[in-house]
Amino acid sequence: MVNNSATFVILILGWAVLSEKFTLSYLTTLSVSFIGTIVVLLGTDHSASSPEATESHLASLLILLCNPIIIAAGVIAMRKMRKMHESVITTYMNLMLLTIMLVIVYASGSNLTPWYSFTWLDWVALVGLSTSNVGSQIFRFRAIQRS
Repeated sequence: MVNNSATFVILILGWAVLSEKFTLSYLTTLSVSFIGTIVVLLGTDHSASSPEATESHLASLLILLCNPIIIAAGVIAMRKMRKMHESVITTYMNLMLLTIMLVIVYASGSNLTPWYSFTWLDWVALVGLSTSNVGSQIFRFRAIQRS
């Protein structure tokens, strides 16, 4: 749900960084979509929860909202670096993603201890997810190069 709001952030960054044009109807549609995402995420009944749980919920929401911004920044960066080789772009993207996510994990007071309890199947799934992510970035970059 939240990742789909990356299009809204891409629109803003595309306008600011790449000087792209957009229509009012496109902006209206994306705004309604973004507001709908926020309504769905905040639509939980918090009346029975403690203040600590509400603060935790808001912190999680803020961390979650960083993801579309990171995705949008990556797409804009790919468009700016069209002339580079895809393996260079993929390496940059993954190193930046790793750095940003580690900062978010530690800034939120979390740590990486859940990794200690991973089974071999969890690690296989993680490697598969990572591989598909790199493949997705390569195909996205190739599409951007051709546009």
